[in-house]
This record gives sequence, C-alpha cells and structure tokens, in this order.
Amino acid sequence: MNESVDPKILMIGLEAFEPALVEQWTESGDLPNIKMLIEQGSYCRLDTTGLLTASVWGVFNIGKRPENTGLYYNFQWDPGRMRIQRQDWGTSKYPYFWTRLSQLGKRTIVIDPDLAGLQPQANSIQIIGWQGHESWRRPGSWPPELMRETIRRFGREHLGLEHAIQGQPRKQQAVWKSLLSSVRRRVHLLLHFLRDENWDLLVANFPEGHRAGHQLWGFPENRGTVSQETADEPGTALKEVYKAIDTAIGEVLAFVPPNTYILGYSPYGMGPQRGSRHLLGALLERLDGSLQGESNPGPKRRARAVPSYHHALQQTISRNSPVAAAAARMLPQSIKVAIRHHLSVGGIDWRHARFFSLPTDGSGYIRFNLRGREARGIVHPGDELEKLKSEIEDELMGWVDLRTGAPIVAKVWRTAELFPGPHLADLPDLLAEWGEPLATDLSRAPRAGVIRGKDPEHRAGEHSSGGLLIAKGPGIPGGARPPRASLLDVPPTVFRILGLPPLESLEGKAIASITARV
Repeated sequence: MNESVDPKILMIGLEAFEPALVEQWTESGDLPNIKMLIEQGSYCRLDTTGLLTASVWGVFNIGKRPENTGLYYNFQWDPGRMRIQRQDWGTSKYPYFWTRLSQLGKRTIVIDPDLAGLQPQANSIQIIGWQGHESWRRPGSWPPELMRETIRRFGREHLGLEHAIQGQPRKQQAVWKSLLSSVRRRVHLLLHFLRDENWDLLVANFPEGHRAGHQLWGFPENRGTVSQETADEPGTALKEVYKAIDTAIGEVLAFVPPNTYILGYSPYGMGPQRGSRHLLGALLERLDGSLQGESNPGPKRRARAVPSYHHALQQTISRNSPVAAAAARMLPQSIKVAIRHHLSVGGIDWRHARFFSLPTDGSGYIRFNLRGREARGIVHPGDELEKLKSEIEDELMGWVDLRTGAPIVAKVWRTAELFPGPHLADLPDLLAEWGEPLATDLSRAPRAGVIRGKDPEHRAGEHSSGGLLIAKGPGIPGGARPPRASLLDVPPTVFRILGLPPLESLEGKAIASITARV
C-alpha cells in the first residue's frame, strides 16, 4: 500500500446506469463529476450473468455465480412444494462481501443495496430498503433503531411501489419529480455518515436511476408511450435523473477524506423493454396441450382459475397512491408471495403440465415438471426431456409479433450449457432471449396459434446485460481503459485495495490494472 494511513473505499452504486449512455453523456459534458472520475481514474465495462438478469446482485453482493448459489431472482420456484417462493438474499449461508470485511475487522456502512437483506455485524451499519428500488422488502436497519432515526431525520422511504404508468404522462411526471427529490434526500443522508461516522468501506447505492430507467425511458419526448420507432431514445427525464445523481456525487466527493478510493459501479444497464414475457405462460400452456393431442388447448388445462381476489389485491397494490403503497408495505410477506405464486402458476394442473414459465423481469424463464426433481414431476429425464426442449425451441423461434411480423425470440438457450454447476437444478431450464420487437398484445406461434394479452407491468425500460466500473484513487493511473472485467472481480478488488487477500470463497480475481500499484 503506497499510503501510510489505512485505505478507505467509497463505493457509489450507479444502479442500472446504462454504460452506453454514461459514455455518451460524459463525452457531451452532461455528467461532469462522473467524467472527472473516469479521466482521473479507470473505466471499463463489466461482463455479467446476462440472461439471468437479477442474478447480478447475487454475483456482486456475494461474489459467486448463480449456478453456485441457486440465486437468480426475487421470486423463485420451490420444486419440493411446487410453489413460487420469496427468495431470501440475506441468508447467512452466503455472506455479502461487506459482511466478510466486517468479520475481518473493517468498519462498513451499507445504504440501500439492491436485493440484499440484513446481515448484522458488530462493526457494521446497514440501511436496507429505505429508498430502494426493490419494494417487496420491508425497510430494516442495523442497529435496529437506526431506521427509525433515519426516517425521523431524513424522511420516510420515498420510491414506493413501481406502478404501471407508461402512457400516463401526469403520473410519469410525478415519478420524475419524486426521483429528483429522492436523490436530494440521499445526499443529506450520505453526508451525515461521511462527516459523523468512522468507516473503512461505505457502499452508497443510488437506485433512482434504476427506477427512472423502468418508468421514464423515452419520456417526455415519446408522450408517455415507447414505440418501435422511438425505442432507442432514452429521453430527457432519464437524462435529468442521471444528471441529478452526478451532481449528488460531486457534493459527496467534497466531503470524502483525502486518498479515499472511489469505485462507481453498475451490475447491469438499461434499454427499452423488448420481448413479450407476459404471453409466454399462455404460449407454453397451449403448446403443451397441442403436443398432448388436445384439439383446443389453452386455459382450460388449468385445474382452476386464478382466484379473483388475488387479481383484485394485485390491482390494489399497484395503484399509484400513497395509501395503496402504504397498505402494500403493511401486507404480510406471506400474502405478497401468495399473490405472486397465483399470478405466475396458480391453478396449473400438475398431473398434466409438463413445462411452465417462471416469474422474470428479463428474459423468458422456462421450467420442466421433471420426475425426481419436482415433487409432482411427470417428465422423464433423457429422451422425453430432450424432445420437449427441441419442440419448445422450435415453437419459440417461430413466435412472431402480428403487429410487426418480427420474431419475438432471438434465441433459446439451454441453461445447463451456460450455467453448469452444483445449483443448476435451482435455475430455469431454458432461457428465451428476446428479439428486437417491444412487448406486443397480439402474437402467433406455429402450434399455439394466436396469443393475445396486454402487458400488465407495461414498463418503458428493461435491463440490458453488461455493467460498468469506475475506479479512482492512489496508484490507479488516470485515463486507464483496461479490457472488460467480470462483475465477479469487483469484490476481490475491494479486498485487495483494503490490504486484505481475497477470500477463496470469492470466485473472481482482483482487477490487475486497478490494484497493480495499490
């Protein structure tokens, strides 16, 4: 270590910042503080776990790939209970890298990391879900009384539930305004910890860019609705949120101790929402029925309809009102999970269903009802399974958007080929990579026929694969552009900067271009 004092790291989470937009807007001068960090330090893009979109947070927080943890989404399939379950990302089985650092004597502060739970440590401060994007988790803190004090001093959690607001300019305008306000609240909180607490590692996440990407992509130029013609235009609102976060970074950097290492990161990017995952379940049901010889396959194959009260409750918690958002926060976790289960697979007759779709907010996830794995499995491993995989692949590759005539799926991937590992059985079996068309309400597949339905989430933007890493500090050469690194390499790099050997449990390696002279 070049400096005699113990090093400090400030990690700034540029959550879901699209690398291409960061590069464009730093070049144009719209993000001057991020530009300064890049020019005085190092910048590279990060390879991630791609089609298993949400798994990037397990990779980043824990330092392991999804096939080695089984963690890939907020809501995952439990083959033993034949149910969708809320995934606990805070389990002590997989400590976060900041938890490991705390156990090794480092003082850590972590604020609003995405898809992370509390892992209490004596020398750690943790604030979870105060103003985070992920809205299903109740806010919490360590020490426990810290959340109450945070709300008293800096206000209540502000982002709330993500609502389906595309095509509703007034509501999008309100979200835009609320996100800018949220950034200001976050700055005040960060400055408090920078000035009043001792720390070796401070992880400060900005989820506002994430929420803006989902709800404000293309706004207001697109008048509230993303079209195929304007899909690649991010819009003024998203740019203004990026600029607000850039301004906040400048304010925070003014109070950072000298010789602090700054790491700015995003595990994935953002672009227009493509694909029609909301129609995938219906397609699979019809295809399964057709392959089994039903003359009129489809919804009748369900043993029962999804109970109407689940739909009503889902609509209630999706309304854009403070009362509904507060009520949703107060619902027991079991009710929230039951809603998700019934909306995803509720009513499926497992005596006949051979494959089905799983919850996702990225690529399409497909699971087989496999003997020896699922409690009520009926598909035999081997020839039967392989034949069904091929038939699904052929069906999806022939699935077209009837509005445009374009193919909906670009490629179907077999998960075992991408993510071989001890927890492969916890992951989806097939992954549908979406093509260029935006979500459609009218489609046709070779055997399933015409499939209709509006996207209930109606997001404007959705995640793109690939993240970014910015690093500035003593010993890091200015203007460095190392080759692409892996998201797995970020936790070992943090360990190395703090003077600790990376743990064997971390699957990545320290990025040499950043740590060579540290």
